[in-house]
Amino acid sequence: MIKVLVVDDDYNGKVQKIVNLLRIKAGLDIGNIDIVQDTISARKKLTESNYDLLLLDMNLPIAIGDKPSPIGGLDLLNKINENQIANYPHHIIGITGYKEIYDENKRILFNHLWLIIHYDETTDEWENLILNKVMYLIKSKESLYGSCLKKFDIAIVTALEDVELEAVKKLPYNWKILKVPNDPTTIYYEGIVKISDNKQFTIVAASAPKMGMTSSAILTTKICTHFQPKYLFMVGIAAGIKGKNNFGDILVSETTWDWGSGKSTVVDGKPFFAPDQTQVTTDESILAKLKYIKSQQQIFDSIKNNYAGKKPDSQLKMHIGPIATGSMVIEDDTIVEQIKVYQRKLIGVEMEIYGVMLATKYCTKPSPIGICLKSVCDFGNILKNDDWQYYAAYTSSKLMDILIKELD
Repeated sequence: MIKVLVVDDDYNGKVQKIVNLLRIKAGLDIGNIDIVQDTISARKKLTESNYDLLLLDMNLPIAIGDKPSPIGGLDLLNKINENQIANYPHHIIGITGYKEIYDENKRILFNHLWLIIHYDETTDEWENLILNKVMYLIKSKESLYGSCLKKFDIAIVTALEDVELEAVKKLPYNWKILKVPNDPTTIYYEGIVKISDNKQFTIVAASAPKMGMTSSAILTTKICTHFQPKYLFMVGIAAGIKGKNNFGDILVSETTWDWGSGKSTVVDGKPFFAPDQTQVTTDESILAKLKYIKSQQQIFDSIKNNYAGKKPDSQLKMHIGPIATGSMVIEDDTIVEQIKVYQRKLIGVEMEIYGVMLATKYCTKPSPIGICLKSVCDFGNILKNDDWQYYAAYTSSKLMDILIKELD
Protein backbone atom coordinates (compact mmCIF):
# COMPACT_ATOMS: atom_id res chain seq x y z
CA MET A 1 0.00 0.00 0.00
CA ILE A 2 1.24 3.50 -0.78
CA LYS A 3 2.10 6.20 1.75
CA VAL A 4 0.94 9.80 1.21
CA LEU A 5 2.06 13.10 2.75
CA VAL A 6 -0.53 15.89 2.64
CA VAL A 7 0.92 19.39 3.20
CA ASP A 8 -1.93 21.89 3.54
CA ASP A 9 -2.98 24.43 6.18
CA ASP A 10 -6.72 24.25 5.33
CA TYR A 11 -7.23 21.42 7.80
CA ASN A 12 -10.99 21.68 8.28
CA GLY A 13 -11.73 22.20 4.61
CA LYS A 14 -9.57 20.91 1.77
CA VAL A 15 -7.51 18.53 3.93
CA GLN A 16 -10.56 16.67 5.22
CA LYS A 17 -11.86 16.27 1.68
CA ILE A 18 -8.50 14.89 0.54
CA VAL A 19 -8.30 12.48 3.47
CA ASN A 20 -11.84 11.23 2.86
CA LEU A 21 -10.96 10.74 -0.80
CA LEU A 22 -7.84 8.75 0.05
CA ARG A 23 -9.55 6.63 2.70
CA ILE A 24 -13.00 6.02 1.26
CA LYS A 25 -12.46 5.98 -2.49
CA ALA A 26 -8.83 4.88 -2.70
CA GLY A 27 -8.99 2.55 0.32
CA LEU A 28 -5.87 3.84 2.07
CA ASP A 29 -5.44 3.15 5.75
CA ILE A 30 -5.27 6.29 7.90
CA GLY A 31 -1.85 5.10 9.09
CA ASN A 32 -0.56 5.58 5.54
CA ILE A 33 -1.63 9.23 5.41
CA ASP A 34 0.43 11.91 7.16
CA ILE A 35 -0.74 15.52 7.41
CA VAL A 36 1.26 18.68 8.17
CA GLN A 37 0.41 22.35 7.71
CA ASP A 38 3.71 24.11 6.90
CA THR A 39 6.88 23.57 4.90
CA ILE A 40 9.21 23.15 7.89
CA SER A 41 7.05 20.31 9.26
CA ALA A 42 6.91 18.82 5.76
CA ARG A 43 10.72 18.81 5.56
CA LYS A 44 10.87 17.01 8.90
CA LYS A 45 8.40 14.37 7.70
CA LEU A 46 10.39 13.88 4.51
CA THR A 47 13.47 13.32 6.65
CA GLU A 48 11.75 10.70 8.79
CA SER A 49 9.81 8.69 6.20
CA ASN A 50 9.53 7.70 2.57
CA TYR A 51 6.40 8.75 0.68
CA ASP A 52 4.97 7.54 -2.59
CA LEU A 53 3.01 10.75 -3.10
CA LEU A 54 3.33 14.33 -1.87
CA LEU A 55 0.11 16.36 -2.11
CA LEU A 56 1.31 19.94 -1.69
CA ASP A 57 -0.74 23.10 -1.24
CA MET A 58 1.12 25.89 -3.06
CA ASN A 59 -0.20 28.68 -0.78
CA LEU A 60 1.42 27.56 2.45
CA PRO A 61 2.98 28.90 5.69
CA ILE A 62 6.72 28.40 6.00
CA ALA A 63 6.33 27.64 9.72
CA ILE A 64 3.41 27.04 12.06
CA GLY A 65 1.91 30.42 13.02
CA ASP A 66 3.06 32.17 9.86
CA LYS A 67 0.64 33.54 7.31
CA PRO A 68 0.22 31.44 4.14
CA SER A 69 2.64 32.49 1.41
CA PRO A 70 2.03 32.06 -2.33
CA ILE A 71 5.61 30.79 -2.58
CA GLY A 72 5.38 28.45 0.44
CA GLY A 73 4.82 25.32 -1.62
CA LEU A 74 7.41 26.37 -4.15
CA ASP A 75 9.92 26.86 -1.32
CA LEU A 76 9.54 23.19 -0.37
CA LEU A 77 9.91 22.07 -3.98
CA ASN A 78 13.11 24.11 -4.24
CA LYS A 79 14.46 22.38 -1.12
CA ILE A 80 13.70 19.03 -2.76
CA ASN A 81 15.50 20.09 -5.96
CA GLU A 82 18.48 21.38 -3.99
CA ASN A 83 19.01 18.00 -2.28
CA GLN A 84 18.00 19.38 1.11
CA ILE A 85 15.46 16.58 1.68
CA ALA A 86 16.59 13.17 2.96
CA ASN A 87 13.82 11.11 1.32
CA TYR A 88 12.49 12.22 -2.04
CA PRO A 89 8.74 11.69 -2.57
CA HIS A 90 8.24 9.44 -5.58
CA HIS A 91 5.46 11.59 -7.06
CA ILE A 92 4.38 15.19 -6.42
CA ILE A 93 1.05 16.92 -7.04
CA GLY A 94 0.68 20.62 -6.34
CA ILE A 95 -2.78 21.91 -5.48
CA THR A 96 -4.20 25.41 -5.06
CA GLY A 97 -7.54 27.12 -5.00
CA TYR A 98 -6.05 30.37 -6.37
CA LYS A 99 -6.11 30.74 -10.14
CA GLU A 100 -3.19 33.18 -10.19
CA ILE A 101 -0.98 30.82 -8.15
CA TYR A 102 -2.02 27.97 -10.44
CA ASP A 103 -1.02 29.97 -13.52
CA GLU A 104 2.29 31.13 -11.99
CA ASN A 105 3.39 27.64 -10.94
CA LYS A 106 2.05 25.49 -13.78
CA ARG A 107 5.13 25.92 -15.97
CA ILE A 108 7.55 25.53 -13.04
CA LEU A 109 6.05 22.19 -12.02
CA PHE A 110 5.70 21.03 -15.61
CA ASN A 111 9.44 21.51 -16.12
CA HIS A 112 9.91 18.65 -13.63
CA LEU A 113 6.93 16.68 -15.00
CA TRP A 114 5.03 17.36 -11.79
CA LEU A 115 1.31 18.02 -11.81
CA ILE A 116 -0.55 21.02 -10.38
CA ILE A 117 -4.30 20.92 -9.84
CA HIS A 118 -6.70 23.83 -9.54
CA TYR A 119 -8.87 23.14 -6.49
CA ASP A 120 -12.51 24.10 -7.02
CA GLU A 121 -14.93 22.89 -4.37
CA THR A 122 -17.88 23.35 -6.73
CA THR A 123 -16.70 20.46 -8.95
CA ASP A 124 -15.24 17.00 -8.42
CA GLU A 125 -12.70 17.27 -11.23
CA TRP A 126 -9.79 17.82 -8.82
CA GLU A 127 -10.86 14.76 -6.83
CA ASN A 128 -10.93 12.60 -9.95
CA LEU A 129 -7.42 13.70 -10.93
CA ILE A 130 -5.99 12.82 -7.50
CA LEU A 131 -7.93 9.55 -7.33
CA ASN A 132 -6.72 8.46 -10.77
CA LYS A 133 -3.12 9.13 -9.77
CA VAL A 134 -3.44 7.36 -6.43
CA MET A 135 -5.07 4.26 -7.94
CA TYR A 136 -2.35 4.08 -10.57
CA LEU A 137 0.34 4.28 -7.86
CA ILE A 138 -1.35 1.51 -5.89
CA LYS A 139 -1.53 -0.77 -8.92
CA SER A 140 2.03 -0.02 -10.02
CA LYS A 141 3.37 -0.71 -6.54
CA GLU A 142 1.46 -3.99 -6.34
CA SER A 143 2.93 -4.94 -9.71
CA LEU A 144 6.43 -4.09 -8.47
CA TYR A 145 6.29 -5.60 -4.98
CA GLY A 146 3.63 -8.27 -5.36
CA SER A 147 1.16 -8.79 -2.55
CA CYS A 148 2.96 -6.70 0.06
CA LEU A 149 0.20 -5.34 2.28
CA LYS A 150 2.13 -2.92 4.44
CA LYS A 151 5.86 -2.43 4.76
CA PHE A 152 7.50 -2.80 8.17
CA ASP A 153 11.06 -2.12 9.23
CA ILE A 154 11.28 -5.10 11.56
CA ALA A 155 9.47 -8.43 11.90
CA ILE A 156 9.57 -10.80 14.88
CA VAL A 157 8.83 -14.52 14.71
CA THR A 158 8.37 -16.86 17.67
CA ALA A 159 7.54 -20.56 17.92
CA LEU A 160 5.44 -20.37 21.10
CA GLU A 161 2.61 -17.93 21.67
CA ASP A 162 2.14 -18.34 25.43
CA VAL A 163 5.79 -17.97 26.44
CA GLU A 164 7.84 -16.40 23.65
CA LEU A 165 5.35 -14.08 21.93
CA GLU A 166 4.02 -12.95 25.31
CA ALA A 167 7.53 -11.83 26.25
CA VAL A 168 7.77 -9.85 23.01
CA LYS A 169 4.38 -8.23 23.59
CA LYS A 170 5.58 -6.95 26.97
CA LEU A 171 8.09 -4.72 25.20
CA PRO A 172 6.87 -1.07 25.12
CA TYR A 173 6.02 -0.94 21.42
CA ASN A 174 2.33 0.10 21.64
CA TRP A 175 1.14 -3.20 20.20
CA LYS A 176 -2.19 -3.60 18.45
CA ILE A 177 -3.71 -6.39 16.38
CA LEU A 178 -3.12 -6.16 12.63
CA LYS A 179 -5.74 -7.85 10.48
CA VAL A 180 -4.41 -9.43 7.29
CA PRO A 181 -6.97 -10.31 4.62
CA ASN A 182 -6.97 -13.93 3.41
CA ASP A 183 -4.65 -15.03 6.22
CA PRO A 184 -6.99 -16.28 8.97
CA THR A 185 -4.53 -18.74 10.53
CA THR A 186 -2.13 -16.15 11.97
CA ILE A 187 -2.68 -13.30 14.42
CA TYR A 188 -0.31 -10.42 13.68
CA TYR A 189 0.59 -7.59 16.04
CA GLU A 190 2.01 -4.26 14.91
CA GLY A 191 3.87 -1.69 16.94
CA ILE A 192 6.35 1.17 16.85
CA VAL A 193 9.64 1.53 18.70
CA LYS A 194 10.76 5.13 19.03
CA ILE A 195 14.54 5.46 19.09
CA SER A 196 14.82 9.27 19.07
CA ASP A 197 12.95 12.34 17.88
CA ASN A 198 14.12 11.61 14.33
CA LYS A 199 14.21 7.83 14.32
CA GLN A 200 11.63 5.10 14.83
CA PHE A 201 10.95 1.59 13.54
CA THR A 202 7.67 -0.03 12.62
CA ILE A 203 7.42 -3.62 13.88
CA VAL A 204 5.19 -6.62 13.17
CA ALA A 205 5.19 -9.82 15.24
CA ALA A 206 3.52 -13.23 15.15
CA SER A 207 3.95 -16.77 16.48
CA ALA A 208 3.92 -19.96 14.43
CA PRO A 209 0.97 -22.37 14.89
CA LYS A 210 3.31 -25.21 15.89
CA MET A 211 6.89 -25.72 16.96
CA GLY A 212 9.43 -26.83 14.38
CA MET A 213 11.25 -25.71 11.25
CA THR A 214 8.33 -26.17 8.87
CA SER A 215 5.82 -23.98 10.71
CA SER A 216 8.36 -21.25 11.43
CA ALA A 217 9.62 -21.26 7.83
CA ILE A 218 6.05 -20.91 6.55
CA LEU A 219 5.34 -18.03 8.93
CA THR A 220 8.61 -16.32 7.95
CA THR A 221 7.74 -16.64 4.27
CA LYS A 222 4.27 -15.17 4.85
CA ILE A 223 5.71 -12.25 6.80
CA CYS A 224 8.32 -11.54 4.10
CA THR A 225 5.58 -11.60 1.45
CA HIS A 226 3.06 -9.53 3.40
CA PHE A 227 5.35 -6.94 4.96
CA GLN A 228 8.83 -6.96 3.35
CA PRO A 229 10.75 -6.16 6.58
CA LYS A 230 14.35 -5.04 6.46
CA TYR A 231 15.20 -7.14 9.53
CA LEU A 232 13.56 -10.34 10.75
CA PHE A 233 14.15 -11.59 14.29
CA MET A 234 13.45 -14.93 15.86
CA VAL A 235 13.52 -14.90 19.66
CA GLY A 236 12.59 -17.47 22.26
CA ILE A 237 13.97 -20.47 24.12
CA ALA A 238 16.50 -23.21 23.35
CA ALA A 239 18.52 -25.99 24.90
CA GLY A 240 22.00 -24.96 25.96
CA ILE A 241 25.19 -26.98 26.31
CA LYS A 242 25.91 -28.14 29.87
CA GLY A 243 29.13 -26.60 31.14
CA LYS A 244 29.25 -24.01 28.35
CA ASN A 245 26.29 -21.78 29.25
CA ASN A 246 23.69 -21.31 31.98
CA PHE A 247 19.94 -20.85 32.37
CA GLY A 248 18.81 -17.61 30.74
CA ASP A 249 22.04 -17.09 28.80
CA ILE A 250 21.34 -15.63 25.35
CA LEU A 251 22.47 -17.66 22.34
CA VAL A 252 23.16 -15.80 19.10
CA SER A 253 23.13 -17.92 15.96
CA GLU A 254 26.32 -17.25 14.03
CA THR A 255 25.67 -20.31 11.85
CA THR A 256 22.85 -22.84 11.87
CA TRP A 257 22.03 -26.12 10.15
CA ASP A 258 19.57 -29.02 10.28
CA TRP A 259 21.39 -31.59 12.38
CA GLY A 260 18.99 -34.36 11.28
CA SER A 261 19.65 -33.81 7.57
CA GLY A 262 21.98 -36.27 5.88
CA LYS A 263 22.26 -39.89 4.79
CA SER A 264 21.57 -42.93 6.93
CA THR A 265 23.47 -45.95 5.63
CA VAL A 266 25.46 -49.02 6.73
CA VAL A 267 29.26 -49.08 6.94
CA ASP A 268 31.08 -52.31 7.83
CA GLY A 269 27.78 -53.84 8.83
CA LYS A 270 26.95 -51.05 11.27
CA PRO A 271 24.45 -48.18 10.99
CA PHE A 272 26.16 -44.96 9.97
CA PHE A 273 24.82 -41.43 9.65
CA ALA A 274 26.57 -39.00 7.29
CA PRO A 275 25.31 -35.48 8.12
CA ASP A 276 24.69 -32.79 5.54
CA GLN A 277 25.81 -29.64 7.31
CA THR A 278 24.53 -27.05 4.84
CA GLN A 279 24.73 -23.94 6.98
CA VAL A 280 23.11 -20.52 6.93
CA THR A 281 25.14 -17.69 8.45
CA THR A 282 24.14 -14.42 10.08
CA ASP A 283 25.08 -11.07 8.54
CA GLU A 284 28.54 -9.97 9.70
CA SER A 285 27.47 -6.37 10.38
CA ILE A 286 24.82 -7.64 12.80
CA LEU A 287 27.31 -9.93 14.50
CA ALA A 288 29.67 -6.96 14.92
CA LYS A 289 26.95 -4.99 16.72
CA LEU A 290 26.19 -7.98 18.94
CA LYS A 291 29.85 -8.51 19.78
CA TYR A 292 30.05 -4.91 20.94
CA ILE A 293 26.95 -5.36 23.11
CA LYS A 294 28.46 -8.57 24.49
CA SER A 295 31.45 -6.59 25.74
CA GLN A 296 29.18 -4.43 27.92
CA GLN A 297 28.46 -6.73 30.87
CA GLN A 298 26.47 -4.04 32.64
CA ILE A 299 23.80 -4.42 29.96
CA PHE A 300 23.24 -8.06 30.89
CA ASP A 301 23.40 -7.33 34.61
CA SER A 302 20.62 -4.78 34.09
CA ILE A 303 18.50 -7.23 32.07
CA LYS A 304 18.73 -9.81 34.86
CA ASN A 305 18.18 -7.31 37.68
CA ASN A 306 15.02 -5.96 36.05
CA TYR A 307 13.35 -9.38 35.83
CA ALA A 308 10.66 -9.69 38.48
CA GLY A 309 10.40 -13.50 38.54
CA LYS A 310 12.61 -16.42 39.49
CA LYS A 311 16.25 -15.92 38.45
CA PRO A 312 19.27 -18.26 38.45
CA ASP A 313 22.34 -17.52 40.56
CA SER A 314 24.65 -17.37 37.52
CA GLN A 315 25.64 -14.12 35.83
CA LEU A 316 23.71 -13.50 32.60
CA LYS A 317 25.91 -13.89 29.51
CA MET A 318 25.66 -13.81 25.71
CA HIS A 319 27.18 -16.55 23.53
CA ILE A 320 27.74 -16.25 19.78
CA GLY A 321 28.29 -19.42 17.80
CA PRO A 322 26.77 -22.41 15.96
CA ILE A 323 23.24 -23.47 16.87
CA ALA A 324 21.87 -26.80 15.63
CA THR A 325 18.24 -27.08 14.57
CA GLY A 326 16.32 -30.37 14.60
CA SER A 327 12.80 -31.67 14.24
CA MET A 328 12.43 -33.12 17.74
CA VAL A 329 12.36 -32.08 21.38
CA ILE A 330 15.52 -33.47 22.97
CA GLU A 331 15.57 -34.97 26.47
CA ASP A 332 18.63 -37.12 25.86
CA ASP A 333 22.12 -35.71 26.39
CA THR A 334 23.64 -38.50 24.27
CA ILE A 335 21.99 -36.89 21.21
CA VAL A 336 23.51 -33.53 22.12
CA GLU A 337 26.90 -35.22 22.42
CA GLN A 338 26.46 -36.78 18.95
CA ILE A 339 25.74 -33.36 17.47
CA LYS A 340 28.84 -31.96 19.17
CA VAL A 341 30.96 -34.56 17.37
CA TYR A 342 30.26 -32.69 14.12
CA GLN A 343 30.43 -29.18 15.63
CA ARG A 344 32.72 -28.87 18.64
CA LYS A 345 31.87 -25.16 19.11
CA LEU A 346 28.13 -25.87 19.45
CA ILE A 347 26.38 -23.46 21.83
CA GLY A 348 22.79 -24.69 21.64
CA VAL A 349 20.13 -26.92 20.08
CA GLU A 350 16.56 -25.97 19.14
CA MET A 351 13.82 -26.59 16.55
CA GLU A 352 13.24 -23.51 14.36
CA ILE A 353 16.23 -21.28 13.57
CA TYR A 354 17.45 -23.09 10.45
CA GLY A 355 13.97 -22.96 8.89
CA VAL A 356 13.65 -19.24 9.63
CA MET A 357 17.09 -18.38 8.27
CA LEU A 358 16.58 -20.49 5.16
CA ALA A 359 13.23 -18.77 4.51
CA THR A 360 14.84 -15.31 4.76
CA LYS A 361 17.53 -16.42 2.34
CA TYR A 362 15.20 -17.77 -0.35
CA CYS A 363 12.10 -15.57 0.03
CA THR A 364 11.04 -13.15 -2.67
CA LYS A 365 13.06 -9.95 -2.90
CA PRO A 366 13.68 -7.73 -1.06
CA SER A 367 14.77 -10.32 1.49
CA PRO A 368 15.34 -9.34 5.15
CA ILE A 369 18.42 -9.77 7.31
CA GLY A 370 17.71 -12.71 9.62
CA ILE A 371 18.73 -12.44 13.29
CA CYS A 372 18.07 -15.32 15.70
CA LEU A 373 18.43 -14.92 19.45
CA LYS A 374 17.33 -17.68 21.82
CA SER A 375 18.00 -18.16 25.51
CA VAL A 376 18.78 -21.29 27.48
CA CYS A 377 15.85 -22.85 29.33
CA ASP A 378 17.24 -26.43 29.64
CA PHE A 379 20.13 -28.60 28.50
CA GLY A 380 18.34 -31.22 26.40
CA ASN A 381 18.65 -33.95 29.03
CA ILE A 382 16.36 -35.98 31.26
CA LEU A 383 16.21 -33.06 33.73
CA LYS A 384 14.46 -30.91 31.12
CA ASN A 385 11.47 -28.94 32.55
CA ASP A 386 9.66 -25.63 32.09
CA ASP A 387 11.07 -23.83 35.14
CA TRP A 388 13.23 -21.37 33.20
CA GLN A 389 11.15 -20.84 30.05
CA TYR A 390 9.70 -17.46 31.04
CA TYR A 391 13.06 -16.10 32.19
CA ALA A 392 14.73 -17.32 28.99
CA ALA A 393 12.01 -15.81 26.78
CA TYR A 394 12.44 -12.54 28.68
CA THR A 395 16.22 -12.32 28.27
CA SER A 396 16.16 -13.02 24.52
CA SER A 397 13.44 -10.43 23.90
CA LYS A 398 15.29 -7.82 25.97
CA LEU A 399 18.50 -8.34 24.02
CA MET A 400 16.52 -7.93 20.81
CA ASP A 401 15.14 -4.64 22.15
CA ILE A 402 18.69 -3.42 22.83
CA LEU A 403 19.94 -4.50 19.39
CA ILE A 404 17.02 -2.81 17.62
CA LYS A 405 18.18 0.52 19.01
CA GLU A 406 21.54 -0.03 17.28
CA LEU A 407 20.12 -0.83 13.83
CA ASP A 408 20.33 1.48 10.86
